[in-house]
Amino acid sequence: MPVGSKRSKRGVTRRRFIHLGCASLMGASLQAFVNSDPRVAHQTSGFGRANRFLFVFLQGGPSHIDLWDPKPEAPANIRGEFKAIRTSVSGIQLTEVMPKLARVINRATLIRSCSYAPTGLFHHTAAIYETMTGHRPRASSIDGQLDAPSTDDAPCIGAHVTRLLPRSAGTLPFVVLPMSVQDSQVVGKGSSGGFYGPSFNPVFVRAREIRNQHIFHLGDGKVDNCVFSNVTLKALDVSREPSVVREAYGPHAFGASLLAARRLLEAGSRVVQVSWPAGNQQGDGASWDTHTNNFRSLKNRHAPRLDAGLSSLLADLDSRGILEDTIVLVLGEFGRGPKLGVSTSGNATSLDGRDHWPYCYTAMMAGAGIRRGYVYGESDSMGAYPRDQAVHPAQLLATVYHSLGIPWDHIVRDQRGDPHQLTRMGPVLELFG
Repeated sequence: MPVGSKRSKRGVTRRRFIHLGCASLMGASLQAFVNSDPRVAHQTSGFGRANRFLFVFLQGGPSHIDLWDPKPEAPANIRGEFKAIRTSVSGIQLTEVMPKLARVINRATLIRSCSYAPTGLFHHTAAIYETMTGHRPRASSIDGQLDAPSTDDAPCIGAHVTRLLPRSAGTLPFVVLPMSVQDSQVVGKGSSGGFYGPSFNPVFVRAREIRNQHIFHLGDGKVDNCVFSNVTLKALDVSREPSVVREAYGPHAFGASLLAARRLLEAGSRVVQVSWPAGNQQGDGASWDTHTNNFRSLKNRHAPRLDAGLSSLLADLDSRGILEDTIVLVLGEFGRGPKLGVSTSGNATSLDGRDHWPYCYTAMMAGAGIRRGYVYGESDSMGAYPRDQAVHPAQLLATVYHSLGIPWDHIVRDQRGDPHQLTRMGPVLELFG
């Protein structure tokens, strides 16, 4: 069924049913599957509303209190330096460093109760793996570091989606830009094809700045037209966009990558991941890992770029009519500690810094039936723990699968034939409405 065609009232198209192999797995007809599956029976569940997925991954763990979940009544060593501001939705506040997003937050949902317990997950690599795959890593060292990607890994969400849903001819089904996910010397852990094999790895597209323009290319700087079709090459050429659009997204790699992502999705790519940034990188792609200079970094570099990029993305997708069938997920691998200057992971943390904090943080979702101008869950008065409706990152992945018409508990098999469920937790259906 082509993109944009009418869907089944029950939310499952015949095409998706056939490609997911549900008939052979269940030994039932399409109608029996629809009638018997309680997840599909939810008329407002959003099942199968999305045709494509944009994953904005904020590596390093952005401070939820200083961006999305301000605590103006908390003590100074918790609330920090930024003031809370009103937004386009009554009752929703952001901080003063996110004024542009505040104007368009009526197009998205904030999930302020993301939470999980760390088992080696106070550190980046293990946390990234679980966030990207929905599964705990099999093993990690005492400091949370993992080995390089291998065929024993769980596939990332992008690999699952591109394997289970049909591909559009002449396009790249799964793209990561402007750089791969990296922590220390470990590159791409949690964002590979895992036990599907390297053919389901994403295509990594890099950004290079030339004369204040961002040019996208393969890692070695060469463009192989055997990999990039003319459709893809045109999509990656953001110079084709009007200057006013490029300026709105921002004159930096993050903004240009979001713009390229929108163009790739329009051109037919199924999954695009914009990763900010490579671990430990300085300058244009410096990490959200703000153990020191938290407020100066956010005010002068991180927040302005995030604010411009996300606000332009939401407005652009909506005005072009493609937010309706594009599911957008924005999050990092964890949040940051509610108390300034307190070490929670064993890392040195200055008085103006915040350490890692997986117990409570914020994600943003939009598109494909996700509620608009909505907040799901609430953190406590310190932003330390969910007050209610805690959401594990695996549930956010399950919500994306659900939106794409893929049952979250669908069984796939590794190269040994062993069965694996896509993710171990179900979707948050209340996010749809």
